[in-house]
Amino acid sequence: MAGSAQPHHPEDDQAPSATKLVLKRAPPPTSHTESSAPAKSEVRFVLPGTRPEPETVRINTSDTSQPFLDPTVLQQWR
Repeated sequence: MAGSAQPHHPEDDQAPSATKLVLKRAPPPTSHTESSAPAKSEVRFVLPGTRPEPETVRINTSDTSQPFLDPTVLQQWR
């Protein structure tokens, strides 16, 4: 059915009328805020020798396991 095509109107070629958009302001950048409390991820520099060395605990995992010690039994050796 070749006769069913819509006729072309020249006013259809015009761009739609422009509408002005009003955008709200962007929030202020938060990357430059200063805090008095140090963050947990903050890097702290320590001079060598100012902190005690951690104690080394060696556990022989192939040794026979020891039972839990009762604190009342340990009191007799004080």
